Amino acid sequence: MNNLFSLPRFLMLFRKHMLEKSKEYLLSTLTLAIIITAFLSFIAYKDSSGLREDMQGVAFVISIILPGIIFTSKIFSDLGNKKNPQTI
Repeated sequence: MNNLFSLPRFLMLFRKHMLEKSKEYLLSTLTLAIIITAFLSFIAYKDSSGLREDMQGVAFVISIILPGIIFTSKIFSDLGNKKNPQTI
């Protein structure tokens, strides 16, 4: 097997991965959007001055970091599975 990077091989692997995980990613994205909307709506309702810029920044950072951690751990858990070794 060739250990050099091959763009066509990478694109085939990426397409396979997206076909297998697309439903999971769609549901995760929808859940994240609902959570962020609920969080921002609650903050805007609770604060008398409306939705402040700093709270928008906090929500943005949380919406980037938290899903990144979750998605990364799910992807690496597939690669670290000892029962079903992946060959890339």
